Amino acid sequence: MISIHTLRIKLVFATIITISFSSCSSKKNINSFYSDLHYNKEVHFTFDRASNFVKIEESGEKVEIEKPTNLKYRETFIETINDLANRNKLNLIYKEAIGFQEDSVIQVNVRIEKIEFIAYFTKIIMDTHLVYELSDKKNHIVGTEKFLAGKTSTVFYKTLMDGNLKFLTDAPNAKKKQYYEMFGNRAIWVDGWKTVILRANRMPWDINKRASFEDDVWELYNVAEDFSE
Repeated sequence: MISIHTLRIKLVFATIITISFSSCSSKKNINSFYSDLHYNKEVHFTFDRASNFVKIEESGEKVEIEKPTNLKYRETFIETINDLANRNKLNLIYKEAIGFQEDSVIQVNVRIEKIEFIAYFTKIIMDTHLVYELSDKKNHIVGTEKFLAGKTSTVFYKTLMDGNLKFLTDAPNAKKKQYYEMFGNRAIWVDGWKTVILRANRMPWDINKRASFEDDVWELYNVAEDFSE
């Protein structure tokens, strides 16, 4: 029979292992983004000062929401960029203004679109809606953090950190197009749009089904908006 003391030790050890793997996974995802972009590059972040006039909304249950005060938008954003750079040894640099276009630098202007508090009795969700603007596109990302009423000290920081991590781990890679083919089914992805051609409108395991190419079914998706595709 396992003693309570031994069981506690095993639980603590398992928790440490889980946290370690989670941390490694996050760093691996960030580093894969750098690899995809062939990074010997730096990422220069600027903060749009229009964010200082961001709209704050409330929704959900009719409870008194103790919102974080004195958010210090720009200062907190800079803190998250510096922390990400130091923890993951990444070339993330904050700049006061966008500089001249350079091949060795990726420039990202970040703006807070709105901040939303959604209340569920004692639990509150803070959503910070962010726009990451690159030279050729904009990424709309929501940084989210749940907290209990009355515990708001680091909530805004955590929403910005969540948004930055989502941007870095889900940022567009260097590929502009990708072609797929399997069992006669074809698809091509180009700049966010995906065309799928289902061979004879059959399931992949129906490999003996024969039909004319005129029976193929074409589908078109905007994967930036249709997340279920």
